[in-house]
Amino acid sequence: MVTTDPAVPVMGKVIKIYYDTSKDPGELNNFTGDIYVHTGLILEGSSLWQKVIGTWANNSTQPKLNYLGNYRYELVISPDIQTFYNVLPGEKVKKIALVFRNSTGSKQTRPDIFIDVFEQGLNVIFTLPEKYSLIAEPSEELRISASATNADSVSLYLNGKYIKGGKTPELLTDTVTLNEYGGYWFRAMAWDLPASAADSFFVYVRRPLTVEDVPAGMKDGINYNGDNSVTLVLHAPYKEYVFAVGDFNDWLACEEGYMKTTPDRERYWLEIDNLEPGREYRFQYRVDTGLFIADPYADKVLDEFNDEYITSSTYPGLIEYPKGKTTGMVSVLQTARQPYNWITSGFQPPEKEKLVIYELLVRDFVAAHDFKTLTDTLNYLKRLGVNAIELMPVTEFEGNLSWGYNVSFYFAPDKYYGPGNSLKAFVDSCHSKGIAVIMDLVLNHCFGQSPFVQLYLDYYATDQIVMKTPNPWFNSVSPNTLYKWGADFNHESPDTKALVDRITSYWLTEYRIDGFRFDFTKGFTN
Repeated sequence: MVTTDPAVPVMGKVIKIYYDTSKDPGELNNFTGDIYVHTGLILEGSSLWQKVIGTWANNSTQPKLNYLGNYRYELVISPDIQTFYNVLPGEKVKKIALVFRNSTGSKQTRPDIFIDVFEQGLNVIFTLPEKYSLIAEPSEELRISASATNADSVSLYLNGKYIKGGKTPELLTDTVTLNEYGGYWFRAMAWDLPASAADSFFVYVRRPLTVEDVPAGMKDGINYNGDNSVTLVLHAPYKEYVFAVGDFNDWLACEEGYMKTTPDRERYWLEIDNLEPGREYRFQYRVDTGLFIADPYADKVLDEFNDEYITSSTYPGLIEYPKGKTTGMVSVLQTARQPYNWITSGFQPPEKEKLVIYELLVRDFVAAHDFKTLTDTLNYLKRLGVNAIELMPVTEFEGNLSWGYNVSFYFAPDKYYGPGNSLKAFVDSCHSKGIAVIMDLVLNHCFGQSPFVQLYLDYYATDQIVMKTPNPWFNSVSPNTLYKWGADFNHESPDTKALVDRITSYWLTEYRIDGFRFDFTKGFTN
């Protein structure tokens, strides 16, 4: 879909980027109209976009691509990256960041596109295949291409054995057929003696799925079997296969992460053993060829673009996002977790007729925007006569600065407000002062960061997210013609009903929430 000339983009040189809409499975598939690019750089030390050119959908400030015909477009970065993006001395460029869009911005490429950038000198990269952890079928032909700069020679290796080499190192290609099930490591080595450079990728040749019922007592999501073991269960009907990838298998789609499926093909599951007690493991599900999602039931998730804005005072010891291993939202599991020690027990909320409710947004109510500081303000609210606090949505939402109605994960408190135990301490302290806690839940819809949405996403319309059908939880489009946001839940679906029950039960038991305010209940009728 996206290629470059030269194949190894280096600093100080002209770079041409080619985009082929016929190979884009998304919103711009086979598009032939005007295309503009929202582009910037990823600099060393950060995963955030920087040096962004212009503003979104502003055609006078953002570069327009040259149409070459036959669905192919060209972006010329000239005379070099430094000048094109106004890179300052001392700033080190790691990647070019791109989103291609139509002239209005209503259609775009998803997810963001990143192209590695290299310093001038000896380099080697695989340009084919495009994904560095691949899933293949037996006897499938695999085209391999390695490109190098400033090299005398390049050689290819398969599982440590030499398979091909050449003295014309700008491009070395081969076609390999992998006939046996299992994992294969490919490695390219480039030499400019005595110096050398290397690149590698992994291929797993997929065996037939193991069909077996989920063990008794296991729920969708992360099931803790003890201090050293978990069972992961993903509800994903109409999908071909699923791998669990993460810190426990070096983020590879491999035999150790290949999930079993149930006889009805509704669910995929895997038991993972030999985990270190108390250690946090980051992981995702790799669904079919290239969809990477977090566990939708995880109680902690990581965000590659927003977590670095969360300070250690807000969330002490927050585990880092696994940069360079994956993209997208990442879930976290942890065995032998120390439980919260509740101080107040047997709390009885005030009668409904006597409630004095204070609704608040954590972000705006206290400057520190965290549960800990909010807890310290309870005496003030108590003096006002408040006996119930209604929290605007605190489940993980998109971005950090939000009212919370763009919800993405229903079981994870948003980290911008602090750890889950800080929320429990807030509820505990409220109860000790005779104050009930009401939680605002958004169950009419959820947004594109949600794994529930990503599993069956069709495309983004201007006023909602259109979903593929059949799927377990969503309407294709909202039947409400006046109000629509995100992906619209189908509340007549048994799977949606079960999800709502599980969400409410979780917050009532795990966090001892006293009640709920449901957002846009008119949407529950469809």
